[in-house]
Amino acid sequence: MDKQAARQAGLQARKALSSRERKAMSMAIVQKLLPYLDDISCIGVYLPMREEVDIDPLIQTCYAKGIHVYAPVVRKGTLIFHQITSNTVYATSRFGVQEPVDTPIKPVEEMDLFIVPLSSFDSQCHRTGYGKGYYDSVLNRARHKIGVAYSVQQMAEIDVEPHDVTLDGIVTEKGSIFVKPW
Repeated sequence: MDKQAARQAGLQARKALSSRERKAMSMAIVQKLLPYLDDISCIGVYLPMREEVDIDPLIQTCYAKGIHVYAPVVRKGTLIFHQITSNTVYATSRFGVQEPVDTPIKPVEEMDLFIVPLSSFDSQCHRTGYGKGYYDSVLNRARHKIGVAYSVQQMAEIDVEPHDVTLDGIVTEKGSIFVKPW
C-alpha cells in the first residue's frame, strides 16, 4: 500500500475509536511495554498528541523506577531529545506538541530503548508517521526501537523507500510483532 494511503487509513481508523476505547487500549499497550523497562537506564519517548497511544503511565513508571526519560523537540528538520521529569516545564510547538524547555540533551544512540508513535504499520514492522520524516532522521541511530499503535492501524503491507527505517517491533493492545530478536 502506498505510504500516503496507509497513513490516512491508519489515522482514520485511530480517530474512529472512542476515547474510552483508546484509553483502554493504551493501558493494555503500556502493560505490554513494562517488561521492556527491565535493565534499562535511559528511554526515548514521545509526548502523545491527538489520538496517539497514551504512554503517560509508562513515563510515570519510568520516573518511579529511576529510568531517565527523554522526549523530542523538533529542530532544523530533525529531533533532539531533552530529558523530562515530573517537574519539567513545557512549551507548545508549532505542531501543537508539548516540548521540554531548557533540559539536558541526550543523543539517540545513547538511549537503551526508543518508543515511537505510528500512524500505520504492517507485519514487517514498517511504519508511517505524519510524513515529515522527523523520526526517520533519528531512528537509524537508535539501538532498540519499538512502535506503539492500536491494532486497527495495521495495514496488509506498506511500501517502503530507502530512507524508511524498519522498527525492531510493534506493540498493540492485542500483542506484539518483532522482526529483530529482543
